[in-house]
Amino acid sequence: MNFGHVMENEFLARKYGITRKSDNFFKKETIAVFYELLAFEKMVEILREEKKTKELKQHIQDMKMKIYWQLFDFPSIIMFQTKYIKILEKIGKKKKKITNNQIMLMTEEITKEYEKMIKQNYGKEKVTNTEKIKYILDTKNYISRGYPYTYTVAVCRAIGLLNEFRNKKNSSFKDIYFMHDKLNNQVITKEEFDEALEYVEKLEKI
Repeated sequence: MNFGHVMENEFLARKYGITRKSDNFFKKETIAVFYELLAFEKMVEILREEKKTKELKQHIQDMKMKIYWQLFDFPSIIMFQTKYIKILEKIGKKKKKITNNQIMLMTEEITKEYEKMIKQNYGKEKVTNTEKIKYILDTKNYISRGYPYTYTVAVCRAIGLLNEFRNKKNSSFKDIYFMHDKLNNQVITKEEFDEALEYVEKLEKI
């Protein structure tokens, strides 16, 4: 969410004197995603006005995939990275010099852990990204629900912010940035997750 971070670092600092130093990391990511969504919706307006149907369709598809990845796939990646690091640490503690045979054994162990995680989450050992999303949407098995991972939390909160402030014309960016402690909470609720899914479903109708 580079655009969102630029907005936070430059625009807010210049206009309101707001700095990032004292803020919670989850809040920073939420605000960054919020600005990305604002930019996305503005571009939708522009492409509609210019009647650029092909570009509009692609723009919406890109955002849908980005949100789905943040909600579903990112948490499973974090889960795998945690296992991966533990395997590396276990090998590293035994010897300072790692042999080719150890690397081969470590690779096999990492592969097994990955396949085990995929099978546990999706029902089989090998699955494409498209199959992941279809499986999750069909079964309502939201892997990220309950996990306090940054991007999952951020996109849910940002969509909630967008819905909350969409019709409040008098609200400034400063009001949003300093709104309430909810932005610092690392645990998302079922309602917040479902609200994010509903936002993506509405994109289908644009």
